[in-house]
Amino acid sequence: MTIIVPKYPIIAAHGLLTVEILYPIPDFRGIFQLFIHQFDDVSPQFPRFERFIEHWRTKIEVQPRMVRYFFQPEGGTYLRVGFDITYN
Repeated sequence: MTIIVPKYPIIAAHGLLTVEILYPIPDFRGIFQLFIHQFDDVSPQFPRFERFIEHWRTKIEVQPRMVRYFFQPEGGTYLRVGFDITYN
């Protein structure tokens, strides 16, 4: 797993979190699907994101190849949070 740490500090704020998950389709090797999910969360801890990823790891049979997320604070513009989590 590779984690890229953001170069700028993230202050505590409520906002919209967009999660992109790239995962292989189980019946078709080499074909990937992109799952995009949005929900309200609180930076920088992102507790809903943590629960969502834990649910994916325990309940979904497919291991993601890449997880990327972006955060838009209330009244602000989108920020790339800076984490690319790549699973082998």
